[in-house]
Amino acid sequence: MSEYQVLQYFPSWREAVRAAGLEPDASNVKLEDKTLLEDWGAMVRKHRQIPTRAYYRREGKYSPGAFEKHFGPWSAIPAKFLALQRTIGIGLDVVALLPVNSEKISF
Repeated sequence: MSEYQVLQYFPSWREAVRAAGLEPDASNVKLEDKTLLEDWGAMVRKHRQIPTRAYYRREGKYSPGAFEKHFGPWSAIPAKFLALQRTIGIGLDVVALLPVNSEKISF
C-alpha cells in the first residue's frame, strides 16, 4: 500500500498511524513559540537564573536549535519571553529574574 493510497482515506499520515492503534512520531512536529518559551521559563524558574545554551541543551526539553530557528540568537530569548508574558500574562515570577534590559537585548 502506498502513501498515496493511505492519504485517500485519512487526512494525514499521522491520522492513519493513530487509526492503526499506534502513536505517531512527534519528533518532527512544529513547535509553537509559546511551548518553547514556557519550557525555557520553567527552567529559569527552577534554577533561578537564565540557562546558558549549553546548559539548556543538557537539561532542557527541546533543542537549542529550535529556539534559534524561532527567535534568533540565544541571547534574544529573554526579550521574547517578556513579549509573550505581556501578550498572555504568564510567568511574572520569571520576568522578575530577567535582566532589567531584556527588552533591549539584541546581540
